Amino acid sequence: MHACSKLPLLLVLLAAAVLSSNVATAAENKRVLALIGTSAVQDSHSQFFSSLQEAGFSVDIKAAKDKDLKLKDYDTFLYDSLIIFAPKASKFGGDISSEAILDFVDSGKNLLLAASSDASDAIRSLALECGVELDDKGTAVYDHFSYQTAGGATDPTLIATAAVVESQAIFGGSPPQAPVLFKGVAATVPSSSELVTVALSAEATAYSHDPRKAMPEPPSLPVGATAAIVSLVQARNNARVMVAGSLDMFSNELFDAAVTVAASGAEFAKSGNKDFATAVALWTLGDRGVLQVGCSLVAGR
Repeated sequence: MHACSKLPLLLVLLAAAVLSSNVATAAENKRVLALIGTSAVQDSHSQFFSSLQEAGFSVDIKAAKDKDLKLKDYDTFLYDSLIIFAPKASKFGGDISSEAILDFVDSGKNLLLAASSDASDAIRSLALECGVELDDKGTAVYDHFSYQTAGGATDPTLIATAAVVESQAIFGGSPPQAPVLFKGVAATVPSSSELVTVALSAEATAYSHDPRKAMPEPPSLPVGATAAIVSLVQARNNARVMVAGSLDMFSNELFDAAVTVAASGAEFAKSGNKDFATAVALWTLGDRGVLQVGCSLVAGR
């Protein structure tokens, strides 16, 4: 048989090898470790985890204090992305420490960090290392105009905001069509930052406040659009980080909630939480495109 007659077979084998390699690489890039503060989170946030699995991610959910936790085996990382849904965690189990998490990010891996008003110093320190400064412990975002009133709700810390970043890389052509419900802590992001994009901010009527203290005049904490509540970091080493000021934002309860905005009376059959949270998470985990610096925010709906 002439060598040229073997060429089609060689090309087929080569194409199969390349395809196999690409599939393996894609599978490897979708390994996620999710650390949860309590076992209840696995159920209360199941829709969020399912949305990642539906996108092809392998999500390993473990307790944040599991004594067998590890991000790498010798010099090989076992995961490509880390989700921390344990805002009160002061330390982690096994071989995972704040230093190990920062080393993970420094190596080009991804981190999704959910905080809360009572987030621990460890969580706050991780956020700060990534360029996002959470407000003081005990503070929360308040809005006496744009908050949830569906079902008789009266809590001004369960805000409804549509101040979503305009980004084709995150949302494609389908940004959330309903307000996002948020209950948690705001953050400060320097306007000069070249690496941090505010994906979700509060509405103009919102402010950050510690209810245990008198409200200063003028306010010393973030107000309005300066209250960054979900921030995305695109590092120079290709690592991606999300710092969200709320764990509740990812919950089934808020995913499924109907929304009525207090001041306007605008009604929505379902919140924008699922669409928003899934999109920003997929971006964070490397499943969506590169952000352009200076993305603008969509005006409140």
